[in-house]
Amino acid sequence: MFKITSGHGFHIEFNNGVALSTQFGNYNYCENRKMQANYSESELQSCSNAEIGVWDKTGKWITKQMLIDTKIVLEPYDDVEGWVTVENWVKMVNWCNNYRG
Repeated sequence: MFKITSGHGFHIEFNNGVALSTQFGNYNYCENRKMQANYSESELQSCSNAEIGVWDKTGKWITKQMLIDTKIVLEPYDDVEGWVTVENWVKMVNWCNNYRG
């Protein structure tokens, strides 16, 4: 299932209950971070990276586990990861889809 989140990005919920949040608006950890709050919609239509977060069907954050398992970040320190490239985002999507917790 796809869900738009406040015009800043979206969530994907997989059949296994894992949710992947992908955000790229102002205040998110991405190149749009310092965009003024009164941005136009056309300004927010693209970004070369995004902030992500992952949680399981119980609502437990599993971002750190995903980052370690995919070797994107070996020692994550937060429940979200910023400045994620498209290439790494695809790895994250695959991990989320295959998660069996």
